Amino acid sequence: MGEVCKAVILMGGPQKGTRFRPLSLKVPKPLFPLAGSPIIQHHIESCKKVSSISEVLLIGNYQYDMLLKDFVYDMQKEYKIQVRYLQEYTPLGTAGGLYHFRDQITRTFGSDSSNFFVLNSDVCCDFPLCEMIALQKQTTNGTGFVIMGTKASPEEAVHYGCIVTEDDSTKVLHYVEKPETYVSNIINAGAYLFSSEIFKHMAQVFDEQYKNEMIYPKDRISLERNVLPALVGTDKLHVYRLNRFWNQVKSGGSAIYANRFYLSLFCKQNQDRLAANGEGHATILGMQYLFVNLIIVSFVDTSHISHM
Repeated sequence: MGEVCKAVILMGGPQKGTRFRPLSLKVPKPLFPLAGSPIIQHHIESCKKVSSISEVLLIGNYQYDMLLKDFVYDMQKEYKIQVRYLQEYTPLGTAGGLYHFRDQITRTFGSDSSNFFVLNSDVCCDFPLCEMIALQKQTTNGTGFVIMGTKASPEEAVHYGCIVTEDDSTKVLHYVEKPETYVSNIINAGAYLFSSEIFKHMAQVFDEQYKNEMIYPKDRISLERNVLPALVGTDKLHVYRLNRFWNQVKSGGSAIYANRFYLSLFCKQNQDRLAANGEGHATILGMQYLFVNLIIVSFVDTSHISHM
């Protein structure tokens, strides 16, 4: 039974996330602050809650500049966990980066520690990592694969990967990425728990692409289009249905909802992350929301100021 000892966060690169501009012009989208912290810091904080995870790997196509170096240093210092950035030599896709750095991912794996999480950097939720571990152990004795899914409307579902299961089962019967017509209201929510066996399936895709003269570039592999559909026939792919808030941070507007969610979550779980009432501080009266057409006017009492 494999133990989960690592997590991988897929950061993408500057060629992605164009709908997030201009917010990502000066800072990589994964480092854009939500509720006072970079987006992927929330991911790392969730990983820290799994006691067996000792290392978090960040895979992306961003230059490893001082901004990223400082972030990695700060995360290691704050969470006392190993964090490393692995830079792709070219955009390799959601599975290509994993396969390229497979030796780094499995470097410290032993016979009892061969599982790892993969998290998309643009996902906002209270990650159910421990629940996904429990489902993997229950369904495949810790050797299979778990994908996090959530419900979407039929209109929205076609813009995501769609997951088909039987009503009373977690086993995935069919998976299709962004179908042209409605397939299922359970969508891929961008978090996975894999055993190291996943690299065997990636290797098959890699070999097939190199044999096919029509495919270029050869080393770019999509987890959603190339790998997940092939896992359906193995009877080892299961879905954990997330029944609480989930949001994909694709645009500046979606970041507003994500920001509100994390602030609400802090009220329940991490109140030390919020400003506190007290002497010398403003008085905070619960959660306050500012709406689109709200105009804020500031009135300053200047009666105490002497005029020359």
